[in-house]
Amino acid sequence: MSGLSEKKNFENILSSIRLAQKEVFNYANTNLISLYYKIGAYVSNEVQKSNWGKSVVEELSNYIKENEPTIKGFSANNIWRMKRFYETYKNSPHCGKNLDDRFLLLS
Repeated sequence: MSGLSEKKNFENILSSIRLAQKEVFNYANTNLISLYYKIGAYVSNEVQKSNWGKSVVEELSNYIKENEPTIKGFSANNIWRMKRFYETYKNSPHCGKNLDDRFLLLS
């Protein structure tokens, strides 16, 4: 290494990498939470209209597994958790009102 100056530059670059990694993680986490909330909203609405029940949620889970086998986290139990998540926070000004709608095209 050519000296203290280079080490400082390298540390600055490493710091930038770490910051970018943290920002990517936060972005991905926020988007997943938004997606789970919106899936929960959709399931909740379908259950309320009596269109969906346990077997339909199981079918949805199986459909996801069959069509996207590498995607994890969408078991029937997890989908029911998404529904509970939505129902718990739908009236919270810090959650439901602030999640953007760009990930869910369901109505």
